Amino acid sequence: MSDSKNKNHTVLGKWTLLAMGIGITVGAGLFSLIGAGIGLTGHALWLAFGIAIVFGIFYNIPMLFASGALILDGGPYALISRILGKKYAGMYVVSFFLYFPTVAIYALALGFYINSLLPTVTPSAGAIAGLTVFYIVNLFGLDTLSRFQNMMTTLLMVGIATFILIGFGQVDFALLSPEANPDFASQGNMGIF
Repeated sequence: MSDSKNKNHTVLGKWTLLAMGIGITVGAGLFSLIGAGIGLTGHALWLAFGIAIVFGIFYNIPMLFASGALILDGGPYALISRILGKKYAGMYVVSFFLYFPTVAIYALALGFYINSLLPTVTPSAGAIAGLTVFYIVNLFGLDTLSRFQNMMTTLLMVGIATFILIGFGQVDFALLSPEANPDFASQGNMGIF
């Protein structure tokens, strides 16, 4: 048991964990939800993302301090169980099951990206293929998953940098102002939140 713990600790070093955090945040939040975000906010997407970042910081700061002070096997479940009791930890587990349908959103977003690169592949087929690839990679263990995640995060960052370098010259900053742009918050304040 201790050998597998030590092996996992060396495989999941700080750079791999950072790559996982970046990949999850940017891949899931930015790439898969940007179309829906534009539909809800219009040209105020930058404001909605800014508000989400602030809420995310407030949501994660307690976990940052707790994980720095306590060593717990079991992650958030163990933390909630220790502080609030098993009843609230059970509520966390039940609410965590609501997360799983979001995997379909991420998979379909990947399917639409695959469809834009390979028009003969339907978005559903691309989503199924993407999920299958990620499932198979997970079967090979943490070492393979770690290398794959580092490679994917590197490609993600190169893609974002390319997008920024090519697209920055095309930005019309007048559209960022609510006074100059009637589509600034196309669905109103509720669309932003």
